[in-house]
Amino acid sequence: MEDKGKTIVKQKPKPPEPKREDLSSRMAAALERLKARDDARPEEDDGARAAAAAAAEASYAQRVGAEVRGQWALHEELAERAQAEHLEAVVGVVIQQSGAVMKKWVANSSGNAAFDAAAL
Repeated sequence: MEDKGKTIVKQKPKPPEPKREDLSSRMAAALERLKARDDARPEEDDGARAAAAAAAEASYAQRVGAEVRGQWALHEELAERAQAEHLEAVVGVVIQQSGAVMKKWVANSSGNAAFDAAAL
């Protein structure tokens, strides 16, 4: 039998809900972008710390060098000979944080024992 008195109304289909996979992938992509941005920051901080450490090290080396030159005295005769012969000695020094000398040695001799001894 046919039902002529009833009207059939078609409803609009509901839009599909976003798939969990789409949401998950968008969230994962957003998280990766945030991680990348955060990872960039420590490098900047590390660079600033490295620059500050290098500056402090250079300053320390200058202060130590100035102190050594201020304390180093050569007899006039040895100083003239060192200048004439272009004597150069390389010394190694281990210094405590307090500034006390722990150990010192001639790392590269000038060839002149008196000059090397004076360098220490």
